[in-house]
Amino acid sequence: MTVFAGNVDLNGMKNIIYMIPVATILGGLVNVFLLHELENWNERIILYTAFIVTIFISIFITVTATPVIDALIIKMESRIEDESPSLFANELTAELERGLSRLHVYSVINNLMFLVAAIIPYRRIKYGELTATPSSL
Repeated sequence: MTVFAGNVDLNGMKNIIYMIPVATILGGLVNVFLLHELENWNERIILYTAFIVTIFISIFITVTATPVIDALIIKMESRIEDESPSLFANELTAELERGLSRLHVYSVINNLMFLVAAIIPYRRIKYGELTATPSSL
């Protein structure tokens, strides 16, 4: 069922949640493509592990956030008929923040792994192990 509050489709909020894994995978691929050639075999293991962890964490966040969003939509459905949505917007925002606050911790894990994967080639460049070589384009 589609619920409208004025001109806003409330189920669109739920659809945005499903974009999290797609955006995360694309962001992870950017890191992989950027760092792949700068790392040796052992360092690439860290890079690919970070990418795999990123995929699993994004799916976990999506699966965990979807029931919270569903509950929020149901609450909004029941309250839209009774009162103006602007009267309870602060309450719903606080409820959404409470329901999703612990998920921020999980995103730190993959960010730290990509940080480690990026520091390794940075150090190799800084200490002269990797140098720029001219190439013909």
